[in-house]
Amino acid sequence: MQSNSHAAVGASHAGADREAVARRGLGTQPLREIAREEEPCPGTTAATPMAMWKKIMCPIDFSSGAREALQLASGMCAVDGAELVLLHVWQPPVYLLGEGIGLSADLVQSVVNEAESNLAIWKKEAEKLGVRKVTPVFATGTPWNETVAIAKRDPSIDLIVMGTHGRTGLKHALLGSVAEKVVRHAPCPVLVARDRDAA
Repeated sequence: MQSNSHAAVGASHAGADREAVARRGLGTQPLREIAREEEPCPGTTAATPMAMWKKIMCPIDFSSGAREALQLASGMCAVDGAELVLLHVWQPPVYLLGEGIGLSADLVQSVVNEAESNLAIWKKEAEKLGVRKVTPVFATGTPWNETVAIAKRDPSIDLIVMGTHGRTGLKHALLGSVAEKVVRHAPCPVLVARDRDAA
């Protein structure tokens, strides 16, 4: 079994980017060393390293797997000076979406308030990890679909970093996973951070 805690995957049409993500996410060299400038030769001027990522989106559900993704995405943003978009998608329970059944305004507002409170906490955590700009986003719908839709609407998002619970067996085959669907449909590379607690 692979011992690495992170698995890198990308959109099928972004092979070069996927390889770059794999090198950054899976290499044993710390990110701060990868980004470090080499000393210039005498009589020359050191070139300013080009940032690899400008905007990284990190979908979170406030689980331990999402926290792994947050830490990974924050580290990459801190190195490149990239913006971090923290996305939380609320999917209303199926039993509340039956014909003729609506959601009360109080229930919706309660969900929004709780999500915004949690997003604020995770935003502060990302900032403590060195991210200069963090943008929290709350959306309602199917998590994988909303994640892909937001990435398509904002072409400046050049990487998605997300967690997975690593489900296997029949349950995995029947239900699939949010991460797998995002990987298949995302317009940009996707880096999946495996939850060590669920491995």
